[in-house]
Amino acid sequence: MAPRAKFYDTLAVYDGNLANTFEKVTNGIPTTLVGKAGAQLILDTLLADDAISSSETKVMEFILLDGKFDDPALELFSKKILEAIYSKDALIKGTRRIPPNSGTMDRFSASLGLGNVSKIKFTSPGTKVSYTPTQYLAIKALLDTGDITAYEPEVGPLRDNLILKILAGDYTSSINRIVVYDAYNSVDNAITTVHEATHAIQDWLDIKSTVRLCEADAYIAGTVAAVALGWTKKNFKKNSIYAVVFDNALKFVLDNKANDPNKNDWGKAYRTVTNAVAKADEYIGKIDSPSPITADILKQGQSPELDRFNALLASINKKKR
Repeated sequence: MAPRAKFYDTLAVYDGNLANTFEKVTNGIPTTLVGKAGAQLILDTLLADDAISSSETKVMEFILLDGKFDDPALELFSKKILEAIYSKDALIKGTRRIPPNSGTMDRFSASLGLGNVSKIKFTSPGTKVSYTPTQYLAIKALLDTGDITAYEPEVGPLRDNLILKILAGDYTSSINRIVVYDAYNSVDNAITTVHEATHAIQDWLDIKSTVRLCEADAYIAGTVAAVALGWTKKNFKKNSIYAVVFDNALKFVLDNKANDPNKNDWGKAYRTVTNAVAKADEYIGKIDSPSPITADILKQGQSPELDRFNALLASINKKKR
């Protein structure tokens, strides 16, 4: 019997069951082309407990990078894994909640400290929200107290896999939850945290708007934080929405010229961002639909969060005097 290929042993370091399944569907030869049936067997193992752990994401990273799959197999992976992540919270189930008032939360919420958000001062021509550093400090406080929960599943390079296209993060307003899919890049994670905190601000202010406008605001805030963290143009992915913000809207915010939503130059710059959002694959088909936060507000009505948030903002501002 030929010795087992080292590739399977590498996979087994992280997850033996997935390693064995991949060995089975490839007949002991890692470069064997795998079809839809083989992909389904891998998925059955991966999703057996409805959760995806950090070890399993590592194995899938290797398999999708170095394995050989036909197009139907890749389409199945994309459909089923993304469905598990976004509809069934598979990555959330595979990780622990970040405990409030803990050292781990201190590290996570540090992304919303003044050093990163002090320059986030703009009034959105779209949603009409006037964003301020104090709002981000308020979200930080709500994370620290557990009023907003946080998760940071480890996905590493798998997040940038061109087949899966996993989002960098998300915010769920119905349960006040921020998720940052950890790509092992602290600055990238911090930018995502600020982006999702912007959606949390929209939620706690009961903002009713569209996906296009709510996302544009979040990308602008994230870009301001990125620059505060030392990023320059070369750090942004070419043609990304963040790169569009950097080239068009950022200077207005940093020069304190983004406070009048009716000002033509600022409005024009803002529209370059909304147009970029509209072209992004993840928003196709829903760009001008009500944002998820808006849908929750329309379904549940105005929540008492608005009064709590305003009281928290007043308290933070009072302490700053």
